[in-house]
Amino acid sequence: MRKVRSLRRIIINRVLFFGLAFILGYSVLLIDFGDRGLDLAVEMRLNMELEAYSKQFALTPEIPLPEYTNFKTYLGYDTLPVKIRDAIPEKIFYSKQLEVWDPPHGELMQFIYPWQRPDDNWVYFVFTVHLNDSTERIMADLDHMLSFIGQVGLTVLAIIVILMLGSLHHLSHSINKLRAWANSLQIKKLDQQKKVFRYQELNEIADVIHDNTKRIAAGVKREQRFLEHASHELRTPIAILQNNLELLEYKGLSKDPRFAASFSRMSNAVNNMHHLTTTLLWASRNESAPPVATKVNLEALIEDLIAENNYLLKNKQVLVSTSLSNETIIVSKHVLRIILGNIIRNAFQHTDEGEISIHNTADTFVVFNSKSSEGTVSDTESYGLGIMLIERLVTKMGWDITFDDSDTFFAVTLQMSNVTPKSIEKDSL
Repeated sequence: MRKVRSLRRIIINRVLFFGLAFILGYSVLLIDFGDRGLDLAVEMRLNMELEAYSKQFALTPEIPLPEYTNFKTYLGYDTLPVKIRDAIPEKIFYSKQLEVWDPPHGELMQFIYPWQRPDDNWVYFVFTVHLNDSTERIMADLDHMLSFIGQVGLTVLAIIVILMLGSLHHLSHSINKLRAWANSLQIKKLDQQKKVFRYQELNEIADVIHDNTKRIAAGVKREQRFLEHASHELRTPIAILQNNLELLEYKGLSKDPRFAASFSRMSNAVNNMHHLTTTLLWASRNESAPPVATKVNLEALIEDLIAENNYLLKNKQVLVSTSLSNETIIVSKHVLRIILGNIIRNAFQHTDEGEISIHNTADTFVVFNSKSSEGTVSDTESYGLGIMLIERLVTKMGWDITFDDSDTFFAVTLQMSNVTPKSIEKDSL
C-alpha cells in the first residue's frame, strides 16, 4: 500500500530546497561577478596602455616598450618569463584575450594581454599583482565580503521560511475549519449548514462536499423508503406462505417421510424471510423498539451460515478454516444472522483461491480471506445488502465493524458490545 505523504511537509521541503538553491546560485553568481569584475578592471587598464602604445607606435615605430612599477611589456613570446611560458602555450594567446597566470601558493599573480602589432610582431602587456601584506588585507576584505554574502543569504532564507510557515499555518487553520465543518454536517440540517470560507478554492471544495453529502442523504432516504415499503409489501405474501405451511402441517405433511425434509426447509426459509423483513423495517426507522434478544449459540449460528453459503465455493480452490468458540450470548438472532451472513457470503463469493479463516470469541467475529492474483474482489461496496445497511444495523445495535484492506488480504472484524455471554448448559440427563 502506498504511503500517504504530508502535504505540509512536502511544501516546506520544496520551499527550503528551492530557496536554498536560489540563494546558493545567487551567491555563486556574485562571487563570479566579483572575479569577472577584477579581470575586466585589469583588462581595461591594459587596453588603455595598448591604445596609448599603438598610437605612439603608429607615429614612431622605434618607440620603446612601456614599463612601470607593476606593468611591463614584452616583444615576442620568447621574451616572456619562463614560468608563464611553461603554464600558457603560445597558441592560446592567438585568441587575443586576457589570460591570467595564478600559480598555487605563489607570491604574485600576472595578467597577460596579447596584441599583434601592424608589423605582425606580438606584444604582451603584463600586469603583475604582488601578494604582499596589503594584498592579503584586500583578500581578507574579499573573504569578509563573501562571508557577508553568505550571512545575508542565510538571513534571507530564514525570512522566507518564517513567512512560508506563517502563510502555511494560516492556510492550515482555514483547512482545519473546512474539516471541522465537514465533520459537523448533519443530514437533517444540510441547507442551514452551508458556510463561506476565506479562500475561493476552499469554497469550491466545500460546495463539492455539500453537494455530495446531499446526494448521499437523498440516497439514504431512498434506501430507507425502499426498505420500509419492501418490508410492508413482503409481509402479505410471507403471511400467506406461513398460513399455507401451517395448513399443510395440520394435514400431516410435515410428518410424511417423503416431504418432511422439504417441508422443514420451506418453514425455515419462510421464517427467515419473515424475520428479515422485520429487521429491515426496524433498520429503516430512526426510532423504534429494538428486536427481541434471545440466547444465541455463536458456534452453531456460524456453522449454519457456512453450510448455507457453501455452494458459493463450488469449483473453487478455497480452504475454509474455522476456530469457533462455543459461546452463548444474549442478542437479536435475526439481526446478527443478517450481519454475519453477509460477511461470510461476501468472503465466499469474492475469493477464487486461497484461504478463508473464520473465528470468534464471545463478543468478536472475524473473517480473514487472502487475496489471489485473479478475480479476488474485497471492496466493501460488494456486500449483498449494501455496506450502508450493514453499518446501519451495526450502529443501531451499538456495535463496531472495521474493514482492513491490504495488498495480500482482506479482513472484517465485528466487535459486539452489550451482549451477555452464557456458558452452554450441558444436558445432565
